[in-house]
Amino acid sequence: MTIPKLSEGQVTNIISYIQANIGAALDAVAAAGPQPPLMSLENPKEYFIVEKQQGYQLPAVFVLLPTLDFRIKDKSSNFINAEGRILVIVWVEDQDEEILTFKAWRYQQALFAVLDQANILSSDNLLKLTPVVYSAESTNIEPYVNEQSPGARFRKAILLRCNVEHLENYA
Repeated sequence: MTIPKLSEGQVTNIISYIQANIGAALDAVAAAGPQPPLMSLENPKEYFIVEKQQGYQLPAVFVLLPTLDFRIKDKSSNFINAEGRILVIVWVEDQDEEILTFKAWRYQQALFAVLDQANILSSDNLLKLTPVVYSAESTNIEPYVNEQSPGARFRKAILLRCNVEHLENYA
């Protein structure tokens, strides 16, 4: 008997997809227009599945799954048709508030390009995910002290809210 992947499959496959594609998306964003001086767009250093992590290095990505709704009328004995709602959050840091704002916007652009309407398949091809970004938000700029990045003085997060079409076979 195969057990469905459900929430774990959704979150871990989305994180893997971001990890595999974010570098190229950040490069494309950087190439698309002039960069503010001294702004860097490095790949995220860490990925998390829980909201409150302490002691992490920025940029860091959080993928949270608050809801997975099953479509009961489309449910069968070995197939799941569901819709997940995920939050993809990236925290970035910088010494300069204006550069930090541009940096957050650039990560937003890159994550949108990676995720919106992507076709994400699990390695066993039993799970297919299609995220659709439906809103973006950002936090206020916060003072920040990071012993691992002594130059950082501020941090900011951007958040993408996505609906995720979740199709899964299991036998």
